[in-house]
Amino acid sequence: MSLFSDIEIRFRNKVCRSELGCPVTLGLLRSSFPSRYSIRENFPGLVFRPPGRGRKSPTVLIFPNGSLIITGEDSDEAIRQFIGEVVSDLRSLGFRPKEDFNLRVVNTVAQFRLRRHVDIAGFAGTVQGARLDRSRFPAVTWRDPETGCTFRLFRSGAGVVLGPGGPERLKRAVYNLYLTVGRLTTASKEPIRESASSKGETAESSVRTKEEHHGGVYVDLLPLVDILTRILGPSMCKTVTRTLEALAGKRESYSILEVAQVLSQLLGEEPARLITKIVPKRTRG
Repeated sequence: MSLFSDIEIRFRNKVCRSELGCPVTLGLLRSSFPSRYSIRENFPGLVFRPPGRGRKSPTVLIFPNGSLIITGEDSDEAIRQFIGEVVSDLRSLGFRPKEDFNLRVVNTVAQFRLRRHVDIAGFAGTVQGARLDRSRFPAVTWRDPETGCTFRLFRSGAGVVLGPGGPERLKRAVYNLYLTVGRLTTASKEPIRESASSKGETAESSVRTKEEHHGGVYVDLLPLVDILTRILGPSMCKTVTRTLEALAGKRESYSILEVAQVLSQLLGEEPARLITKIVPKRTRG
């Protein structure tokens, strides 16, 4: 979808949240409809996958307190239909969920491209809160203070953005990034590069220190993908891993802190805490 003459943005996935308004006995729901609701080891919730959609089916996570998280579907109408199926099943068992349930977008993920090359070192050296990542795929990470959206921006002008709320907030965030990059092109680049190098090294040292403080606990990508696919479904798993790659670089393992931060941004703190408890962890020496 084109926003401006030299900006492109494509929305990839969104995460929605809703409340049933009543606690749910998950064991009863599962035993009554075993073909519709599944359990995951050490995960204190149920996974509802609408039948007949195969691997492209959206995923609805149901928690004992009646909270719902929906991933893998962009249509609000379709999401309400899936929630309606859950509500119908619950009512048949004697539960009393709300007649009207609110649906709110928790997070949205999009890819974008600014049709210009970006001095990411200069960006990191001059823009408050920006951090230069000198990994295999050099990029700058930045959180837009107005919208709360987080970017990973590459030299080519391509990047990924995620943040709270729906597409309109992300559009505004990309526009803010566009204006910020535009202001940099009018500034002198030589002193920027010098300060950016120092700031980038300092930021990377800070990240390493934070990870060491958390005991150097890491999660390998392959088992992480397996667990996220079983719990969240293929679509949301792909969103999580792409976001990890975008914000932390493409690697074979990630710190538990990085995984928890991405899951919190996408799903909320409570689901993130529950999921990170069951992923296989290892300590890096």
